[in-house]
Amino acid sequence: MHKAIGFARGVIVHSAIYGSDHRLLLHALEGLKDRNRYRGISIVDDRVSDKELERLHAAGARGARFNFVHFLALDQREAEVRRSMARLREIGWHARPHVRGDDLLDNSDLLRSIRDVPMVIEHCGHVGFEGRMDRPVIRMVSNGNRDSRMEVGWDDAVPYGKAFIEAAPDRTIWGTDWPHPQWTKRMMNDAEEVELLYRYVDGDATLVRKILVDKPGRLYGFDQ
Repeated sequence: MHKAIGFARGVIVHSAIYGSDHRLLLHALEGLKDRNRYRGISIVDDRVSDKELERLHAAGARGARFNFVHFLALDQREAEVRRSMARLREIGWHARPHVRGDDLLDNSDLLRSIRDVPMVIEHCGHVGFEGRMDRPVIRMVSNGNRDSRMEVGWDDAVPYGKAFIEAAPDRTIWGTDWPHPQWTKRMMNDAEEVELLYRYVDGDATLVRKILVDKPGRLYGFDQ
């Protein structure tokens, strides 16, 4: 799929349904012929030993998801989150809060209190595109096509994508979310997602390079 849409590298994100059981992620990463082209995102909690964390890092993991999605009953204990964040800080990983809309606001005090751990808000925060652009959850903040109510084109996502990138052009990354779990609409061709990104940036090649090359290169250690 990546070859078909012209991408040379990517990131495998560990699904929340597996919890901190990383056997599938490790199988995928350690089985790659060229490990320099792919990185991984894990889930770190108290059940993950230091030895496993070292193995994950050696396999290419460079970050960990923190699931705060209420409707999936994925609340996390604050003390455990803080311990896990401290471990990420020690090994130089970033955190990826997984939230849906107001879940971000509900956990904002905790997330804002974490220092020296870079964070990536997954899926543009799943903020939804029905409300006003000045909503608190919008002001706080890879998945406009998923949250869109449209089957094709996803015009309602474009203003939000543009706003996020305009707010932080040097701190934005992009992903396909392939193979599109929990998808309920017409299954798109993944090239359509690339076209949506180009609409977000009005075809600006400099912004495309920042989002697809420069920032992920540093964040995931591709440049190392």
